[in-house]
Amino acid sequence: MYNERRERQIGVVVVIPVFGHANVLRLTLEALARQRAIRPDRVLLIDQEHSIDFDSVAKEFLGRIRVDYWDDSPFVCVGRKRNLGVAMSSEDIILFLDSDVIVGPDCISAHVRSHQRGISTVLGYMYGARTFHRGQIAGLQSTEYDQFMAEFAHMKESMLDERDVWFRPNEDNVMAMDAPWHVFWGGHVSVERSAIMRAGLFNDTFVGWGYEDLELGYRLIQTGASIEMNRGAWSVHFPQRVSLERRAIQAEENLRRFVRLHPTLECELYAVFFDAWKQPFGYFQNFESTALHPRSRSMMIARGTFIGTDILLIGYDPILAQLPAVACVIEPRTMRFREAKESMLTTENVYQLSGLFLPFDHGSFGKAVVTPIWTEYAPQERVRLMNEVLRVSSTAVFVAEFAGNLHLLKLREEADRRGLVTDLCREGPLGYLVIDKRPIRTHAYPDKS
Repeated sequence: MYNERRERQIGVVVVIPVFGHANVLRLTLEALARQRAIRPDRVLLIDQEHSIDFDSVAKEFLGRIRVDYWDDSPFVCVGRKRNLGVAMSSEDIILFLDSDVIVGPDCISAHVRSHQRGISTVLGYMYGARTFHRGQIAGLQSTEYDQFMAEFAHMKESMLDERDVWFRPNEDNVMAMDAPWHVFWGGHVSVERSAIMRAGLFNDTFVGWGYEDLELGYRLIQTGASIEMNRGAWSVHFPQRVSLERRAIQAEENLRRFVRLHPTLECELYAVFFDAWKQPFGYFQNFESTALHPRSRSMMIARGTFIGTDILLIGYDPILAQLPAVACVIEPRTMRFREAKESMLTTENVYQLSGLFLPFDHGSFGKAVVTPIWTEYAPQERVRLMNEVLRVSSTAVFVAEFAGNLHLLKLREEADRRGLVTDLCREGPLGYLVIDKRPIRTHAYPDKS
């Protein structure tokens, strides 16, 4: 039986980062003021350089909903704004809401009910989610609450949450997904204060658009948080025109930072197949079935000597790994990764990654040596691996069983097509394809701080 009194015992604060667009913000606040069962204890607006006239906003909602305001310095990232909201509040539940997300009339109540059942993190269902079709923008532009909701009612079925392709196959059970943090979007999510304090706040080194929310979601899962998506806590993302090119650039930089912070195979594969969350669930269950050729087999590389500056070794080999110049080892296979961790003098720079999306800066290494593991990769991923290896090193050496190996010949053909300097040679049973390019920048390891 519904117990409104019990609901009200849980304090709820709504934290909204503000970036101008006062008319849309008013619509967001109106939706919060019209909550039927329970309203938030207060709303915190975190602004920068007074992008809105707060006095007029405060007068409009006086007596209807408590709205507090904080103005910060310019060019503050969204993560810092949300963290300020956490620091300035004491309520049990923190609902992070973007200023252009208009919640349904029973949204707060739905969030509270989930938390009362012991769920620490609740995802709101966002119609329209992050992007809209251009044709939809013209039909959903009213900033008057009743008219907006009426327009939305006619368009509802055409603007489902983009994450629905993950929600429905799992019957909305987020924790049944391979990586629940993939769907942790900060535009509409509530978190218990104890859970976010245990995991740590948003990482405010993410600049611009993207991945600061997924990164927090990853840490929440790592620290034992439970995530639920509640369709009763629905909302609508108000469509606004954005620079997709600018977002793409910012997202690429932030995605690289995400993998630097968490250089794991799971995060790397997400970065490589960042559109794969749109595929049916189960996509990430087995690395061998996604990135490696299904006929993969264990290979050993014969003794060899590579002289040069710092070496990145992809595919652990016990002989090569002992060379003084080897600065970092990448190994996707779990057993070989453990062997590398046990045998290396220092394990700080041994990562379980595939090499398809490396957490290093351009030109970090003088040379990269790729052992025969690369021949086990799916054909399309071999070229991707070559691109990534040449991004982080000035010279790449790909090793295979013999010089006439078809894999080596095809990779050399691709490198020649791009005008790169190549040399294919054979030494005993092994073939070596050397690809040279000029170094770009100096060495930089992932920043795990």
